[in-house]
Amino acid sequence: MKAITCLIGLFLLFLASSAKAQSDGDEIPWSINSGTMVGIGSYNLMDTYLSPSMEDKKYTGPGLRVMNERMKRVRLANYRVSRQQTISVDLASTDNAASTATDFAGKTIELMTDITVSDWTPIGQKGGTKFNGNFDGNGKTVTINGIANNLDTAFEGCVGFFGAVENATVKNLTVEGNVSGKNAAGIVARVFSGATIENCVNKANVTATSKAGGIVSYAQGDNSNQYGALSSDCTIKNCKNSGEVKTTGDAATAAGGIYGWSGDESGNLKIIGCENSGAVTATGEKAAGGIVGQCRVITVENCTNNGNISSSKNAGGIIGANDTAAATIIGCHNTGTMTGAKNKIGGIAGAVIGTIKNCTTTGTDVLVGTFGTTGLANTNTIELSESASIKVSAFEGNISLKNVTIDSLTDYIGTGVT
Repeated sequence: MKAITCLIGLFLLFLASSAKAQSDGDEIPWSINSGTMVGIGSYNLMDTYLSPSMEDKKYTGPGLRVMNERMKRVRLANYRVSRQQTISVDLASTDNAASTATDFAGKTIELMTDITVSDWTPIGQKGGTKFNGNFDGNGKTVTINGIANNLDTAFEGCVGFFGAVENATVKNLTVEGNVSGKNAAGIVARVFSGATIENCVNKANVTATSKAGGIVSYAQGDNSNQYGALSSDCTIKNCKNSGEVKTTGDAATAAGGIYGWSGDESGNLKIIGCENSGAVTATGEKAAGGIVGQCRVITVENCTNNGNISSSKNAGGIIGANDTAAATIIGCHNTGTMTGAKNKIGGIAGAVIGTIKNCTTTGTDVLVGTFGTTGLANTNTIELSESASIKVSAFEGNISLKNVTIDSLTDYIGTGVT
């Protein structure tokens, strides 16, 4: 981050003098003394409100100082008082290490006050430098009044407070306002390799033409393949969303109150202890979920949805749609209402394969829209700690039920239920 600094100072100092009084006829010199100093050297300045706590993240660079000093007597105390005048001009061109986010590895940035920004340029670029340090929002709020419309192409449409992070930690941050773009989120648009996002709150309205998430839009291993495996854990925990999250347009992919879309099958993606109360809407036949829009292998644990979820196809209180590989949903609860296609709406999931354990729904009485798939040989399991009856719209493939009685089932295509 470049900065040009110009400082001009004027200092006046009155000094008592023991000089002998002069008569009115004596000549009083304008200046007793005068001098000018020119200096060239290195400057070390403090950063802005995003100042890292590390010494090496201050603004540093070359600078020029010109200082003029002069002294003259004044007609006070019979010319026993002199006035000293100093004028100082500083001109510096400095650079901050924030211009190279790779320098933040192992470093911590703390947000020290609430801030409001307009035409925000996100921190980190999907196709460029990604933030890889530790960011502590310190319980403060950033209000984003829109994203800049002239972003560098390196962002590749990823917008939020953070555009892209890699092996970073982001915590204790609240975002309000409005965020919109191709892949949009309140906190982090794009996660590379892995990250920890915790204790963050999104209250902003998020709108995306592709992937939308209240906290994170999407995560993957690399740029070349959207299904690339995460190389380390990507954990989103104890986060909340109350903002409206939606996708618009024919190119939309998925919308989720906490997390938007994932093609990852590494098993490193985990969402724990999160809550959504905002409305989530996906356009077209795309998936909408209170916690996750659409995913493959994922663990969602102890999460709650209280928001209303809407799609013309898959709508789920916890997961909108899950395909290709199994998901694990544990201890989750839904109170929101679902709007979607036949057999594709459920308080826990619109369509999902994998394991559902100790989950409940009250807002929508159907637990799962379509559970299982005929395309995989694995067994899909619904398990409760105590015996109870549930409603499922459709079963597909191999199904295992533990402490579960089916109260209502519309369709069944599969090899057996155990």
